[in-house]
This record gives sequence, structure tokens and C-alpha cells, in this order.
Amino acid sequence: MGAYNWAADIGAETQQVVQHLLQEKRHPEQSYRRILALLGNAKQYGRQRLNNACARALLINSPTRKSVESILKQGLDQVPYSTEATDAGQDLNLDHHENIRGADYYH
Repeated sequence: MGAYNWAADIGAETQQVVQHLLQEKRHPEQSYRRILALLGNAKQYGRQRLNNACARALLINSPTRKSVESILKQGLDQVPYSTEATDAGQDLNLDHHENIRGADYYH
């Protein structure tokens, strides 16, 4: 399987996404076009960015060609994971917001 070896040469995460795409269809031959389109992104974005995007797609539990391409187009493959988690946690901390009434308000 040439595409599988090509994916492994790019990186472990890319290989995992290709493996998922191969298992998704009843006949692996049905996935070859999608896999080749996925791997073709290495020419446009580079091998490291493609592998990083595949890692991000696996992290969000969406290992599809469309997800990987969206991650690449938005540049999310270049954003560290920990920064996102920290920012999201800070955005959701509403304990001390002026519009929060608190438990004492209702008694």
C-alpha cells in the first residue's frame, strides 16, 4: 500500500489518520482518492504542518480529510495545544463577573 507508507514517512499522526480513513469504508479502495488528496497537502503546506494538522484532528476526534484541510487553512496546526486549553479555561471563568448575582441574591 503506497499511500500508507507515504503517510508513515510523513509522520505517525498522518499514518493514524490514513489508517482511520482506510477503516472507514467497507472497501479500502474507496478511500484512496481521499487519502491521496489528504497527502497532497504536504506539497502545499509541508510535511511537518500536515503531520501537525493530523495530530490536531486526532486530538479533536475528527480524523477526516476535511478537518485536516480546515486546520491547515486556518493555521491551527501552528498554535500550541496548551495555549488553547489555557485560553478557553480563562474565557469560561465567570465567577467574578459583575453580572453574576451569586447564591445570596436569591435568599
